[in-house]
Amino acid sequence: MSEIKSVSDYFDEGVDKFYQLNDYEAAIKEFNKAIELQPDYIEAYYYRGLSKMNNNNFVEAVKDFNKALEIIAKSKTPKNLHYQKDILYNLGRSKYNLEDYEGTKEIFGELLKENANSALSYYYFGVSNYMLKNYEIAIESFNN
Repeated sequence: MSEIKSVSDYFDEGVDKFYQLNDYEAAIKEFNKAIELQPDYIEAYYYRGLSKMNNNNFVEAVKDFNKALEIIAKSKTPKNLHYQKDILYNLGRSKYNLEDYEGTKEIFGELLKENANSALSYYYFGVSNYMLKNYEIAIESFNN
């Protein structure tokens, strides 16, 4: 007799496959099952997006990160807001890899408003401005 798996079982197996095995395709399958059972599972969308990002599937990663942010916006509970900065950071990285420099600039500009000490946010903000030929803003960002 097979055991019925819960949403958290699928999620935990996905996380294990993500971190321990670096098997992103297998992780995506587990996160898909978790999302099927619980369509508002922010963490599953986030980790599925990370898995897709690690497979260089940035278009699909952006969709998952945006879906997670959409769910957070509807819920606004402190537990869900915890993921928001990490999701935005990885959404920005995905947009950067898609050469969406305007989107990258907007996201990292927002992140810098919340944390002016983030070297990586300054880097992505600076590079995206450089690619958009906003050279003075780029230089100022790199100097920070």
